[in-house]
This record gives sequence, C-alpha cells and structure tokens, in this order.
Amino acid sequence: VHSLEILKYCKSGEIFTFRSSRCNMSEEQNKAPNVLVVYAHLEPKSFNGALKDTIVDTLKSQGSNVVISDLYAMNFNPVASRNDIKGDGLECPEGFKYQQEMGKAVAKGTVCDDVKAELVKVKDADLIIFQFPVWYSGFPAIMKGWLERVLLENFAFDEQHMYDSGFMKVSQLLFGIGGDISIVAWNLISPFRFVGFDIIKPQVFNAVEYITHQDRTAMLDRCKDRLIHMHTEESLRFVPTKDFNKDEGYVLPKSVVNGQTFGLTIGQHLDLPLPPQEESILIM
Repeated sequence: VHSLEILKYCKSGEIFTFRSSRCNMSEEQNKAPNVLVVYAHLEPKSFNGALKDTIVDTLKSQGSNVVISDLYAMNFNPVASRNDIKGDGLECPEGFKYQQEMGKAVAKGTVCDDVKAELVKVKDADLIIFQFPVWYSGFPAIMKGWLERVLLENFAFDEQHMYDSGFMKVSQLLFGIGGDISIVAWNLISPFRFVGFDIIKPQVFNAVEYITHQDRTAMLDRCKDRLIHMHTEESLRFVPTKDFNKDEGYVLPKSVVNGQTFGLTIGQHLDLPLPPQEESILIM
C-alpha cells in the first residue's frame, strides 16, 4: 500500500510561527508557492517513484518551486539522540528528555545541522508533501524518524499550543492506506493533528502490485487532479480540544457523551456506530 500526505500552511512572518487560517495557494497572485516534498522510498522505479514524479511535474506545471527531501538518498538518520543537540548545554543531562531538550535547542539555535536544514525547508515551504509506503500499518522507520526529529517542541507545538491551537494550522491530504483503512488512516493522521494540521480526506490507492498498468496510470491521473483542486476541499472534523476535560486527563465529560446515537468521530466512536458523514474518511 502506498501513501501520500499533503500539508499546507500560511507563513505569518515569524520564523517558527504559523497563521491559524487556511491558506489558498491559488490566491497568492504575486508569489510562486514553495513546495517541500518529503519522500521515503528506496526504489525510484516503484509506484511511489512514479507518484513523486507526478507530484513534482504537476506542481511545477502550476508554477510552484519544488524542493525534495529524499530521505533514503540523503541517508537521513531516523534515530533521535543527544547528538541532535550541539554543545554540552543540556538542561538535565542526568535524565535526558528528548522533546524538552530539543525544544530548548530550537529556541537557542543549537539543533544539529541535518535537523536544522529540515527546519529551514519547512519554514520556507507554503505546501509540504509527505510521500511514503505504508508498512506494517504505519510509517517507514526513516519517515517516522523525520517526524520525531523535525516536528519539535517550540517549532510545531508547545504546552499551550497543541491540536486545535498547534503552530501548524494547515491542510493535510493522505493517499494510499490499506487494512482496516479508516482506523489505519486515523492513526497516521494523529501526529499531524497533534501539532495543529487541518486534515483533508485521505485518498486510497490499493493493491498496486496486482492491477494493470492502465489502472496504475489512472491512479496517477487521479493524484494529479487532486493536487490541482485540493484547495477547494473541506477538512475532516475532529472533536474540539475544548470539549475534553483537561483537569481529568483530557477525557470527554458526560455532558458531551450522553445521549449520542452515533460516535463523535472515528477516533472517539464511544462504542457506537460511526457518524453517517464519517463512515468513510477516505476517497477511494
């Protein structure tokens, strides 16, 4: 199975600050959008390779400037460690806490060079695309490592800015999930929801090894069409953060749960049928 996530945000002018409103790239009349493609597949001749080429060609034809982080070609290190911080100035060296230490390193400008390079790419981008195969119902290790080392505290979120108020209040599109695909998709979406992304319905490309060349070509055409028109789509609905009780560990209070005929979302289904409008969060 194969996956593509498209993330879009508007820059507010601050280095690591993101506007909370959605950005329509078609409205930026005087500036060609900058697009970052974070790509994780070992084989350029794979279907993922063809998807990447389709993405790049389509966006360039629309006037975008495209930068690619090809994680395998870069030999990107997916392992988070103390080496991600320059110097010896750890806040708590006897009990290392990666996110807290990296958050402080972001603020002080002491993150290591490979992470800093990715932060700059993210900062400069108007549109971010994550493309990868889904392995064992999740991200490939190299992509998961990118998320852990780049979507850092004080860059993508902090203690006051998560979920609805995460710094990356953007749009996301996800292609290609397999298995119990609504649940799998929900799990893959969760890290991006945590840091504030608005999320567009995922699109699924199933069993590409077992279909004809003509069918795969049609999938690529659908990818191209979706890229061109994605700015017109509505985001998925999530239960607002304010509906959870922070003082009791962010549980849903009875006032929200009682009397429900359907679950609130796929993620908060309350052992009830899924909401009719969300029986599928996917586009097949």
